[in-house]
Amino acid sequence: MDMLGHSRAAIKSMDARYRKFLKQGDQKAAEMYLLADRYDETKYFSIQNYTDNTINPCIESSFVFMDKVVSEIKKIHQEGGQPLSDYHIGADETAGAWGDSPACRQLFVDTDNGINTTKDLGKYFIKRISHILNNHELNLAAWNDGLNHDGIMPPESLAGDSSAYVWSTMYWNGAGNYNAFANAGYDVIVAMPDVVYFDHPYEADPKERGYYWAARYTNTKKIFNFMPDNIPANAETMTDRMGNPLNVTSTEKNKEFKGLQGNIWSESIRQDDQVEYMVFPRIFALAERAWHTANWEPKHKTGVNYKTNEFNYKGTNTMGKRIQQRAADWEVFAHVIGHKELAKLDAANIIYRLPVPGAIINKGKLEANVSFPGLTIEYSNDGKVWEKYNHEQQPTAKVGILVRSISATGRAGRSVTVK
Repeated sequence: MDMLGHSRAAIKSMDARYRKFLKQGDQKAAEMYLLADRYDETKYFSIQNYTDNTINPCIESSFVFMDKVVSEIKKIHQEGGQPLSDYHIGADETAGAWGDSPACRQLFVDTDNGINTTKDLGKYFIKRISHILNNHELNLAAWNDGLNHDGIMPPESLAGDSSAYVWSTMYWNGAGNYNAFANAGYDVIVAMPDVVYFDHPYEADPKERGYYWAARYTNTKKIFNFMPDNIPANAETMTDRMGNPLNVTSTEKNKEFKGLQGNIWSESIRQDDQVEYMVFPRIFALAERAWHTANWEPKHKTGVNYKTNEFNYKGTNTMGKRIQQRAADWEVFAHVIGHKELAKLDAANIIYRLPVPGAIINKGKLEANVSFPGLTIEYSNDGKVWEKYNHEQQPTAKVGILVRSISATGRAGRSVTVK
């Protein structure tokens, strides 16, 4: 339950509750769970361009509300037979709020509390919510930027065995952040946007939905290639979002990461089938990398320099035989997905993304393949009449022919023109 940012629904709900009880003449009940200073005139925009989505940490009712929410969620878990252990507070994306809040200004003028500006409120909030979680015997979890206030907050000062969910991008010099939080003592969950943000497109194509800020594309093979225990080594097989090569040197790492997490942010997603499209089949590769360490992932060593050495860039190739090992692993994995797992998704009526075939015209013949063996490829000259492609009897074709992949149930993927 993300807080303080990303909380517009809660803020609006508690404001409605305030008006309800005020109308009934019960001011005490009305103010019990308020999340905004009613006299706050701060003008700000969140990353998603909201102007009213951030809980105010300067009013006590905010923490009364948080304690109530934590208590109820813990109770739900207990009643469900699955006791809650970790509570992810989010704590990210709060920049710009509270500057003109009278309640906050009252804290700023107090010479004894160490809160002088809005920049001090992040750490203040973490300490307060940590106290609440500690009282409920829960471990605190948060995004890395929510735990970094003038330096990484020491995890021993927070509730339980604290976890840091680190989302730093490779090309923003973020590789060292994962190790830095582990070295500080946190249980680190890797959530690198370049690879495991499923709200990004499968391909760099305007017909594929998704953001581009972290990576221009993220297909299933890219996730399969990810090396989560050695973040700098991924520079070998990645570029920045503009396609430029990377150059990363590994830093010290004295604690292993706890896990890997895929993420899908839904502000640009409106329907269930869109969620299924963005998640499947990429989630299979996420599970493979989270649950199985590949033999082609090098052990982490301090001071090793990794450079982009695929994508036709010149330079020292640091992968060596690991390229062949990884290619062989991918071939097995792709066959398992194509011949077994996609059939299960079809049976469950999941609208997964069908891969776009690769195709060329070679000496007047159509040559086509698809990333997941077992899928059918079709071709068409007019987009109306489609024929099944046969690898052994390649059809005569001209530039402009259309190709697409077909699932076992007959569902068609996005068609592309062969140029």
